[in-house]
Amino acid sequence: MSFDEVFFEDGNIITIIGPPKYGKTNALVDIGDHLIKNGRKALSNIMFFKEENIETAIQKGWLNPKIKYRPQPENFKYIPTASELILEATKDDDNVLIVDEAAISASSYKAMSDPSTQFRFLGFTIRKLGSCLVVITQAKSAIVPTLREHLTTYEVHVVRHPSGRRDLDILKANHYFNESKGDYAVDMIPYDYVRNISQASIAYDTRHPGGFEWDLDLKQLYDEIARRRIDSVEIARVLPGMVKDMVADRRLDDFINKQQFVQSGKVAKLFGVSTRTIRNWAESGELKGEMNNKNHWYFALSDVKKKAMQMGII
Repeated sequence: MSFDEVFFEDGNIITIIGPPKYGKTNALVDIGDHLIKNGRKALSNIMFFKEENIETAIQKGWLNPKIKYRPQPENFKYIPTASELILEATKDDDNVLIVDEAAISASSYKAMSDPSTQFRFLGFTIRKLGSCLVVITQAKSAIVPTLREHLTTYEVHVVRHPSGRRDLDILKANHYFNESKGDYAVDMIPYDYVRNISQASIAYDTRHPGGFEWDLDLKQLYDEIARRRIDSVEIARVLPGMVKDMVADRRLDDFINKQQFVQSGKVAKLFGVSTRTIRNWAESGELKGEMNNKNHWYFALSDVKKKAMQMGII
């Protein structure tokens, strides 16, 4: 097996660590470029310049004028949300999932009571889907503890020399049982040293903030997989529907503030139509609803959700 096949093996979780301006993202774009040329797919929240904007970015000093840049390849996909990441990963195996600016992403969805849980379950999920997870951050302490101490396979430090050359110092996790603590611990031991990482030739956006939205609760998703007794043969087929359903639930919850029934005016706002249209739907049975003694229509969340998903609203 080649180095890339071992390093980016399905189920591996790799952390990329280095101070600002050391070339962490550049290294991953260059490596991702190499991977897709060898038949794999890279899914990431790294933003790329549109082809028509590359020359302007060079003129503004955001890209190196000495490099002949290429636009974003088809198999190096920009994925800004957890749901899209999982949905894309279910299409085939051997994906490399790259989350940039992980310290920001870990708490980007404030409604989550424990953001670190999201990264932990993302790690579990990608292993089920036959992919590899790469997390980029500026400091080791910024990586959520569960990921850092229990799930990491390789820890990679980006080294930048005064000449501008970038190298990768790669450590491998050695998990062992610490008898004094009565628990498992991990030591990172030297594994390899990759010299002189090339300047990426794909025009990635160096100024983009690199956000990543946790638009579904991955622990809830895992609990639902367990409840339904979904095995590994079924998961790639069943998971997309589960993810879409959970995202729809969250969007509806945000829209109606967790009410069980919603008035016609709010339903009209959701669908972008008049309240008269909503009443016509109700009277014709197109959208099931109930009228109160003041002639106001109310609709159950489940019926609104079903209609909205059929129309592609959510």
